[in-house]
Amino acid sequence: MAAILLAAPLLLPSEGFAVVNDAVGWKTGAPPDGRVGQAYFFWMKNNYGKASEGGGPMDWKFESGTLPPGLALWGQKQGRADGIELKGTPTTAGSYTFTFIAHAYYGSWFRSTYTIVILPPPEPPVIRLRELATNGVGSFGFLLSAASAASTTITVTEAGLAVDSPSVFTGTARVAARIQQSSVPRGWPANPASVSCIDSNAAANGNSSGNLAVLSGNTATIPAAAMLDDARILCTFTNTALNPPTVALGKLTRGGAGKFDFGLTRLSPDTDSVTTAVADVAVASSTVHQGLVGVAATIREARAPANWLANPTSVACIDTNGAASGNGSGNLANLVGDTATLPASTMAVQARIVCTFTNTARKEPTVTLAELATNGTGTFKFTLTDAASPVEVVVDVTAANVVATSTYVHRGMAGRSVTVLQKVPVGWPIYPVAMSCTDRNAAASGNGTGNLATLVGSTATIPATAMAYDADILCTFTNTARTNLGAQKEGPDTVPAGQELSYLVKVTNQGALTSGTTIVVRDNLPPIGQAFAVAPLAGVSSVDCGALPSRLGESLRCILVLPSGIAQGQTRFFTMQVRAPDAPVGTPLTNTATVDPEGGEPPPAPSPTLRAARSGASPASCISPACSMVTTIVVAPEPVVRKTFTPAALVPGARSLLTITLSNTMADQPMEGLGFTDHYPAGLVNAPGAVPGTTCGSGVVDLPDGSSLRLSAGGIAAAGSCTVTVPVTAAAVGSYTNILPAGAVTAPLGQPTTIAAAASLAVRPQPQLRLQVRTVGGVGGPFSFEQTNLAATPPGTVTMAVGEPTPAAPAAIAVLDTGSAVTLTETSFTDFVPTGGECRDANAATTGNPAVFGSLYGNMLTIAAAQLLPGADIGCVFTNTARSSLVGIAGRLFNDVGSAGGTANDGVANGQEAGMAGLGVVLSDCNGLVHDRSTSDGGGFYRLRLPADLAAGAGLCVDAAKVFGRQSTGASAAGSPLAAGSAVAVAGTAFTYTRDATTDRIAFTWPGSQQPAMSALDFGSVPPNSFLLSGLKNGTPGSTVTYGHLFKAATAGSVQFSVSRSTSSPPQSGWSELIYSDPACSGSVQPAGVRLYPPAVDQRLEAGQSICIVVQESVPVQALPGSHNTAQVQAFFSYSNSASALSASYQVEDLTSVSGNALNLRKEVRNVSQGTGFAVANQARPGETLEYRITYSNIAASPIGNLVIHDATPAYTSFVSAQADSTPAELSACAKTTPASALAADCAASQGSGGHGPLQWGFTGSLQPGSSGSVLYRVLID
Repeated sequence: MAAILLAAPLLLPSEGFAVVNDAVGWKTGAPPDGRVGQAYFFWMKNNYGKASEGGGPMDWKFESGTLPPGLALWGQKQGRADGIELKGTPTTAGSYTFTFIAHAYYGSWFRSTYTIVILPPPEPPVIRLRELATNGVGSFGFLLSAASAASTTITVTEAGLAVDSPSVFTGTARVAARIQQSSVPRGWPANPASVSCIDSNAAANGNSSGNLAVLSGNTATIPAAAMLDDARILCTFTNTALNPPTVALGKLTRGGAGKFDFGLTRLSPDTDSVTTAVADVAVASSTVHQGLVGVAATIREARAPANWLANPTSVACIDTNGAASGNGSGNLANLVGDTATLPASTMAVQARIVCTFTNTARKEPTVTLAELATNGTGTFKFTLTDAASPVEVVVDVTAANVVATSTYVHRGMAGRSVTVLQKVPVGWPIYPVAMSCTDRNAAASGNGTGNLATLVGSTATIPATAMAYDADILCTFTNTARTNLGAQKEGPDTVPAGQELSYLVKVTNQGALTSGTTIVVRDNLPPIGQAFAVAPLAGVSSVDCGALPSRLGESLRCILVLPSGIAQGQTRFFTMQVRAPDAPVGTPLTNTATVDPEGGEPPPAPSPTLRAARSGASPASCISPACSMVTTIVVAPEPVVRKTFTPAALVPGARSLLTITLSNTMADQPMEGLGFTDHYPAGLVNAPGAVPGTTCGSGVVDLPDGSSLRLSAGGIAAAGSCTVTVPVTAAAVGSYTNILPAGAVTAPLGQPTTIAAAASLAVRPQPQLRLQVRTVGGVGGPFSFEQTNLAATPPGTVTMAVGEPTPAAPAAIAVLDTGSAVTLTETSFTDFVPTGGECRDANAATTGNPAVFGSLYGNMLTIAAAQLLPGADIGCVFTNTARSSLVGIAGRLFNDVGSAGGTANDGVANGQEAGMAGLGVVLSDCNGLVHDRSTSDGGGFYRLRLPADLAAGAGLCVDAAKVFGRQSTGASAAGSPLAAGSAVAVAGTAFTYTRDATTDRIAFTWPGSQQPAMSALDFGSVPPNSFLLSGLKNGTPGSTVTYGHLFKAATAGSVQFSVSRSTSSPPQSGWSELIYSDPACSGSVQPAGVRLYPPAVDQRLEAGQSICIVVQESVPVQALPGSHNTAQVQAFFSYSNSASALSASYQVEDLTSVSGNALNLRKEVRNVSQGTGFAVANQARPGETLEYRITYSNIAASPIGNLVIHDATPAYTSFVSAQADSTPAELSACAKTTPASALAADCAASQGSGGHGPLQWGFTGSLQPGSSGSVLYRVLID
């Protein structure tokens, strides 16, 4: 075989040889690695260093494998015959393996395999910065040269924790880089303590593994020799603040001495103790605590001993080096409870802070005794006993009904009970009628504000728990002598023929002496009247009027047994039921009652004009004007009948409650003997197992057959109503009208009904649901589903067209249970995410469903039970968006009240302003096309997604929902405030903020790519301020009337008060108003009060602060009784710091009526849901119940008759209930009208809730001078 000389690249096919001769082979070792773009050379030399073996020629053959692209094999070089060369410039990185054969002329051969690694092209050096602040926090600035970025800032928020720069910097190979630390926090050394620049890729690029930089002043230089290709250099700058802040503790005790322990955070050491030896002398700790620069520190005082107030009363943290540190000379700390906080700004370089805590010792409890003799004078003695010897205390009462207080103050011991035994003057009842021990220092002692003691006989016991430190207990004993009684009879003016009437008999103590516990009342019945029942009311144990039913016209002797005597001014009641069975229409029935003034026998003979009948009995035993009652027999009216179905629409086989309501229009008489039979239309039947019910007195209700309802012997209270109910059903779809015809209701004691009552029930098909899928940004599938409350699961769906709901004609699936929600959970195709879901009812015009409903959370769409209405044909569409087309818009909804150092009302989330959770946010094209919806999370944050096919220049709007009543304060983009209605450029994009009653909006134009500001579109709002309450009072001509009001600011701002409108009826000059500040919130003009109007004066308020004002209304001298004036009082509030001028106004109305009588009204409110007490103002959230109390008082010298109290439910509330609270004895027959019923009803009657509008309480009788009472009503916050 001839030898081959290779003068060109050798690329020969492989050959096989039968003889192997190991003497032929290569002397060259492993080939070196190469790099893309750099010249490469490798010489493969044979073992002999010559071209032949044994004198013959050799050839070289390529057998298998792959040569690196860009390299080639070359034959024997000129003048040399000992090997092959591999050379060229590599173009592709990778690992390449190939095999060659050396072949001698006589047949020997040798095979050799090589692997060559071609490395990628080199990368330029990269530098990242790191800051380590060893003993403080702050921002450090850097300037770089010979790098891609000119500057950066690293902010350290935790001392000793290294923080990397937000970006890396690209350098130039073999060109030195300089890094200058250009700025440090205030007070820090200008130069870093050290710099270390380490190349993490040194092993690969040949750099030194140690520090590469040289530090000079504030500049580190990395030499050109270290700026190698592929270098990855991390430069750590270490800074240490000189003269870091220190804190020392001190203690000042008032009223005692002791040891106090402290725990400290962000200070070292973190514990300390200070002991005082005497009171009022400050003691300093010897320990100095090291702080961190710019890091807030807290100092907590451990719980004080039991005889000390739980928390320090004050703390003063003063920087003794304040001039150098910049802290100044004032107190630096905030004290909350037992913890003082030094803000981060005070922990400055060179600060030398001394914090002195002041604690106050508690005092042993004291007891003072007082006596109130309501109707006499004398000397009352008390024996006061605790663990010490008994002490006798004497209290001389020199004036009746005036409290006399002992000059002796008993000093007890905390935790030790005290007993007080009373001894009364001769002839007085041995037991007090009342006793009250109250703590005048309850706020400090922790005692309640009510009575602390128990009374058994004449001994009061103050328990050990009430004998607390700082308690100042005043025990007042009340004693009353004997009494004088009078009687009064009340009843209806009219009664229907044949019906019973109820008399109310009152026994009142008109004198100053308490009655006995047995009283005799004489009652003369009308000649044709018969008593058949009596019943005691509150305060009466029993009443016995002899054998009942009585004889016609009998004079009854009624014995009342009382659990306790009737005290001065008190009244006891019992009722008497009377019939006049044979009295014709128009007959007057006169009934009289009397009582012996001393409660004994015999009572005076009944007489309408009775006066004192026994010697020494005064005043008269029959209360003016008379103790008789005249009632006239009249014809009874008919009951009012109404029918309803609840619900009014249902599916076949479901149940609806049929309710028949009967109402009695007689204000003072019940209606008895009611009955009817209601026959249903064909197809409507009583539900299986149905049990009828009724509230019609003792009436009986039954079901005569499967399609009727019957009531027998029903009764309705005066001015009341009752119901008869039964569940019904129908098997077939249709409309069922149930009619109770005229005359169907029988009323033995009233007229039969003359008007028919009807109601309709709609039976509609079972609701059904159809499901479609819509995709945005692409097509695909399948999209599969899981469901609850459907008869079948919707099939998987694959979309074929972008934006088109699929399938075009989905199958209907029946809903199983209309009382439960339907859920559809989608399993999205991998490349898509669910971005929307909504449902529409094709039969909404019939069912009443809203236009759009359904709630999408994640991948679950929920259709509430409220939308699963009979007959509903619901179509739901899931919208899925391709992941590749989503771009993020984000931000936060927050409470812009300036919490913890934030700025109120500026529309920028700063300080510790809390987020608003659970609010909807929508991204749209500003014209109705919704791109995405979201809900703010617990921190108020939201994120919205954009489709990828959104073109540059497209309009975008972010709409944020807000809670009803809240005030929008503004918005911001990346921390830049956005003035309302004006375009504001932020990082090259113009943002426009607008607001309306329900949403806030930020509008901008999509620039074609994501911008940082679009990830921080924030919306601020604040709660509404409150201005309470409207007033209603009477005034006499020439007098002044005052109204107290409270304004509470929910955020920072200033308020001005004025009278925006003052209207008199009839028109009358002379009415005028002044407004004063009320520092004590007393409701009256105070010496310290400042006039706020006219003119209006700005009052600055922070969030949560309140101001009380008093409106003084002057009544003209010439004003006529019955005239009135309405003053609309306005609070005009200007919000501080808002980017656009922002204000709100609030109004209350004060109605002043002119009367010869002076009725004073006071209105208070309490939160029933939260258990708060009554006050002139309170707070509530939606869904909570408020109770209002109106207290009326006669402050004139003459009685007030025909008393009627008016009010109305406040805005955004619904009526719950109304009643009389405390009613003076002289007022009776309280009747009310409410939003629940325009018909007058007894104030104690129960009514349904709901509705809005006026309320009224009317009373029979005259309100006496000095007397007062109250009424109550409750509302639900909508």
